[in-house]
Amino acid sequence: ATDADNLALLNDIVGAKQFADVDTIAEINELARIANAIQTVAAGGTASPALSPADLGKIGLANVTPENLDAVLAAIAGKDNGGGETDSLGELQTLINGLNTAAANLGVFAEANTQGLATPTGTVPVLANYTAAGVTGVTDGANGNISAINDALASAAVTGAKANTPAELQAIVDAYKAILAEANDADNTAGDGTTDATPTVDPTPAQYAAIGADIGAAATDADNLALLNDIVGAKQFADVDTIAEINELARIANAIQTVAAGVTASPALTPADLVKIGLADVTADNIDAVLAAINAKDNAGGQTDSLSELQALINGLNSAAANLGAFAEANSQGLSTTTGTVPVLANYTAAGVTGVTDGANGNISAINDALASASMRCA
Repeated sequence: ATDADNLALLNDIVGAKQFADVDTIAEINELARIANAIQTVAAGGTASPALSPADLGKIGLANVTPENLDAVLAAIAGKDNGGGETDSLGELQTLINGLNTAAANLGVFAEANTQGLATPTGTVPVLANYTAAGVTGVTDGANGNISAINDALASAAVTGAKANTPAELQAIVDAYKAILAEANDADNTAGDGTTDATPTVDPTPAQYAAIGADIGAAATDADNLALLNDIVGAKQFADVDTIAEINELARIANAIQTVAAGVTASPALTPADLVKIGLADVTADNIDAVLAAINAKDNAGGQTDSLSELQALINGLNSAAANLGAFAEANSQGLSTTTGTVPVLANYTAAGVTGVTDGANGNISAINDALASASMRCA
């Protein structure tokens, strides 16, 4: 060895071994390979072959597993490039113990909480806790994501057993970052119209599950998931930075697709629900017509899996109803002397109005005469 820190580490490893562990050249060479690989990582390089948990266990380091290996190696890489902070087993074990303890503490917080951050039990984690656990991608400050990450840890679905290793914690952070990145609409316009960093990649059911969100049927139905992701894509960071908010959006998306499948949603969809997901011009006066129009679409959900499709449906109903209103406004003498084009059955159907019939025994003439009466004129 020509590097003093590499040699110091190798000698410390050998010093922790017994006679039988170093009584062949192959054994010594293997220990030297691992020592040099550790110092290569500390210098910012990539060891080849890559270090494994078995390698670190072989030299006497404890509690290195596939779940924390990446964090351990990242922590080694974060040390002095000269190797002076990684030239003894004591330093390396302290590093490993610190990561594991910090991760375990985050798991304790996750285990103790089930209601999100609204009423937390225990001390809410700060950025330093995640950093100590070797977890990257957590940010604080005005635009930080730490509150969202903590809310995920505090959700009922994320138990201590699912959040007490660096790998599990990193998966939660990465999943929530993907969902928050999707919610990047600049002005809360309907639909996923703002290009994100990965415009062809949407959050997956596994990512929603990782943060503790319950997205119901959207977890297994592609059209429900497409609608949920379009809704999320039309939102902003603050609209999806709690699990409760995401669960609520999922509830509405699934309810819409339930109605499209010809089933009554429970609880029933309200105008406020549809406005909440970014749809405009839904009111108590047209909600029944809107739901009936959704119900008439493809039962599989392929015609109702985006906000643009739903908004077009609403716009069509409202426009058709407004045209019937314009006919009523323009007339006051019944059908005897009409102004404008007399409505036909298709006009009522387009407005979501049922029960109008035409033909020999149809009632459309009577309905039109009612619209053309003086009392139907707009105030």
